[in-house]
Amino acid sequence: MSRQTTAVSATVTPTATDVRRVIAALDKQGRWVSTFAGGLHVGQLKLPVGTKYLASSVFSRNLEMLSTYVQQHK
Repeated sequence: MSRQTTAVSATVTPTATDVRRVIAALDKQGRWVSTFAGGLHVGQLKLPVGTKYLASSVFSRNLEMLSTYVQQHK
């Protein structure tokens, strides 16, 4: 299992609070960084517990949510 940046499902109508939370979760380089907490990953990635990494699933969910918010507020 990994500890990943919390994302809001794009099937839920995102709120301004959701947007602020997801944007605030970006690091100084503009990335959503996850921390490996053990468990399985695609491709059987072997990382030491506590290793920081970029999860494409977190990126995808966050970008989808932000896109949904922007589309709804055009």
